[in-house]
Amino acid sequence: MAPCPIRPVLVLPLLSRKSLYVACMMPIQIHHLPPLTTAAVISGLNPAQATSYAQGYGLGHIASVDERRRAIGRAVGCSVNI
Repeated sequence: MAPCPIRPVLVLPLLSRKSLYVACMMPIQIHHLPPLTTAAVISGLNPAQATSYAQGYGLGHIASVDERRRAIGRAVGCSVNI
């Protein structure tokens, strides 16, 4: 598989609606999500990580973890084959 042309320019924290208010009071929010630098990283997301990214990108509820990974790939401009 060819590398995904993802070029990280600015790292933005993913905020859910619940954490938005807290994030406004606390300037730094720590998360433990891997940077989406390649299609392989997206394909390797575990279910919890895929859910966090899907929520952060506002992708709605997607039941299948493979479909969440594909949707995340589309959101960042990358085709992910599972």
